[in-house]
Amino acid sequence: MTFKPQAWSKLTPESYPRLYEFLDPRDRRAAMQELEKIRVQLTRMFQSYGADDPEVLAHDTIDRAAVQCEKLTGPCVGPPFPFFRAFAKHVFQESLRERYRTQPLPLCLPAPEPDLEDQENKELMDRCLEQCLASFSDANRELVLGYYLGEKRAKIEHRKELAEQLKVPLNALRIRVCRLRAVLRKCVLECVEARSAV
Repeated sequence: MTFKPQAWSKLTPESYPRLYEFLDPRDRRAAMQELEKIRVQLTRMFQSYGADDPEVLAHDTIDRAAVQCEKLTGPCVGPPFPFFRAFAKHVFQESLRERYRTQPLPLCLPAPEPDLEDQENKELMDRCLEQCLASFSDANRELVLGYYLGEKRAKIEHRKELAEQLKVPLNALRIRVCRLRAVLRKCVLECVEARSAV
C-alpha cells in the first residue's frame, strides 16, 4: 500500500518530491510505501496520546514534514521516523490548544442542590445567553455561532472557510472568537446575577 494525500490537504502529490527522495532516493514507489508505514505509525502514536482525530493529525504531520523538507537547501538526512516525530509533537500540542479553545463556554455558576432549581438556573442561563447574543452585531453573532458548527474534520474545514471569508489567518480568527467569548461570558454572568437578585 502506498501513501496518498487526503482531499483536505493543501498539498498535491507534486509537493512531496524532496520527502520521497529522503525516504528512498532511487525508488519512488518504495518511498511512498515507506511514507504509508510512517503514516500508520503516526496514527498509532496519536491514538496512544488520546488525540481526537489521529488520522487527520498524521496527515497534517506529513504535510508539514513535506513543506519543511522542500525548504531545506541540503538533503534531508537521518532516520526518517524521528524527523516526522518532531513535527508530530508540534501538531499534537496545537490540537490540544485547539481542543481547549473549543471547550463549551464555562459560566462558573455554583451548582444548585435541588433538581428544580437546577432546571430554573439552566433556563435562566439560556435566556441570558440569548439576550447577550442578541446584543452582538449580526456579524459577531454569526461568527461565534458558526465557529462551533460541525464535528471534528467538518468543524476544522468550516473554520478554514470562515477564515477565508473574513480574509484573516486561522489564528487571527481564533483570537477574535476567544475575545467575543470573553465578552459573552461576562455578559451572561452579569445577566444571571442581575436576574437572580430580583
